[in-house]
Amino acid sequence: MRPVKAHKPDGTPTAKRLARVCVVLGPAGKKLPVAWLADLAEVPRSTLKNAASRDSLSYDVAWQIAGLFEDDRASTAEWLRKGTHRAPARPRMVSVGSSKTQSAGVITQRPDRAERLAGVAARAFALVVRAADRLEEGGGTKPGKRQLGDALLAFASELMRNEFVHTPALIAVAQRLIEGANPPDVATIAGAVYDVLAGSPRARTAEGRRDLALALTGLAKQLAEARFPRTHGLLDLARLLLHEESAIL
Repeated sequence: MRPVKAHKPDGTPTAKRLARVCVVLGPAGKKLPVAWLADLAEVPRSTLKNAASRDSLSYDVAWQIAGLFEDDRASTAEWLRKGTHRAPARPRMVSVGSSKTQSAGVITQRPDRAERLAGVAARAFALVVRAADRLEEGGGTKPGKRQLGDALLAFASELMRNEFVHTPALIAVAQRLIEGANPPDVATIAGAVYDVLAGSPRARTAEGRRDLALALTGLAKQLAEARFPRTHGLLDLARLLLHEESAIL
């Protein structure tokens, strides 16, 4: 008879540390899905899942996750791997041009719910753009950028219809993509998404978050139809927003 491996009901120490990271990254102390953490850190979901179950996190993966925080990166990576040093406590937002960010793009005060939501949405959108081969540096094609611009324009128009503010700036970014002249980079695109959500009072209401979820669903579907990869992060966010008790609300 094959021996039965001992089961740890509460998860491995690595799994517990990853869960704690998800809580810190989630708004209002709520927890993001571990799979989403993998997306944000740009590591394979299966890699993070295996690391949690085997209680073994590689330095490279820990370093990627540590980059999501303002805390000392080396110390955070060491804590993720071994539990030594202090746990991270200060999420790092995407580099954007918001008035509430420093020149380095880091929000110094603890972001409120709308700001945290905006940061997560901007990061998820940036992952889509970075993962699209057609938009990679030196290999971009005008059709790919036009498709991205079309999807972003439809998204911005839907937000404007639902009374989200700062949408004209997002529309301008979309138009630059469509026209192909002086196209914006990933940080500019993500920054425009961030500013719309962080600066709009509508994003702080339950109705506004439901409207945003529907707009994100439309955006993700349009990008998926255009064969853009990693749109699942946008769909995950939309699903979470539709549930009042979800991690992102």
